[in-house]
Amino acid sequence: MKDYLDNVAIPYVDQFSQDSYAHMPLPNYVYLPEGQTYNSNCGAVEESAFAYCPSDDTVYIGQKTEWWLYQNYGAIAPVLGLAHEFGHHIQSKVGVPEPPTNSPEEVNHENQADCIAGAWVLWADQVKHIIEYPKDLQNIDGLMTAIADKENRTHGTASERVRSFELGHSSGLSACNSYYPDYPILHQMVN
Repeated sequence: MKDYLDNVAIPYVDQFSQDSYAHMPLPNYVYLPEGQTYNSNCGAVEESAFAYCPSDDTVYIGQKTEWWLYQNYGAIAPVLGLAHEFGHHIQSKVGVPEPPTNSPEEVNHENQADCIAGAWVLWADQVKHIIEYPKDLQNIDGLMTAIADKENRTHGTASERVRSFELGHSSGLSACNSYYPDYPILHQMVN
């Protein structure tokens, strides 16, 4: 799975970043094989991680979660997860405030990252022509439903996550500004 990550997932997300944000630095990536933990600036990260840490500008990808995504929701799922985490990188770089834990703003923050992941799928379809219809979109809908937050409310519900993804997928990155109008995610974009 590390080969897939290094040769497919990361290059596609990085290319989307470079096409959308010419001068934004790329995040670091740390892969966590099964059984391994890592001490990040955000605390201990385990093999089940799929997370972005703004204080060390790093996306942590756990082998266990990457494999679960791939096995259950196809090749698109790990890349979509990475695009979501890249969404948090964008938020950090353009100054979207980090929300307090367990607050309604935390859900809004996650929904915007889902919107950015949807914008990545739009780019992957229009620029790279790699989206397989209808299979990939069916897998994405299934994934969004499976990872929906039903209790803790740190992420969106199934309908919120699908709606956020579809907003980015239908209208691109500029539509994702609606989550934080005072902090547009495109204000650092250079064409």
